[in-house]
Amino acid sequence: MIDVRSTLSARPLGDRELFLTRAFAAPRARVYAAHVDPALLTRWLSTERATLTECVFEARPGGPIRYVWRHRGGGTITLRGTVEEVVPNERIVHVEVFDDDWTGGPVRVTTT
Repeated sequence: MIDVRSTLSARPLGDRELFLTRAFAAPRARVYAAHVDPALLTRWLSTERATLTECVFEARPGGPIRYVWRHRGGGTITLRGTVEEVVPNERIVHVEVFDDDWTGGPVRVTTT
């Protein structure tokens, strides 16, 4: 079990970048698994308002990403992406975009 009590901080890096830091009281391998294992992603990416009903994450360069959330009252939100880099237990880089994009285009996410 991962201890969900954690710290979170956020700070801008210029106009188009955000640096988030979050520390978990868990082994690095378990935190990594929570970012790449669809069964675990489904658990922590679901909320009270929306359930992650479809989850694809292939942890390899070129691997596809697809998340579909279903709102409790109906309707869905879909995110698609591609994994660019994976160093197990160290680093994941992927690009993502929502089907109904409100972010201004694809977003590159680096998780270390």
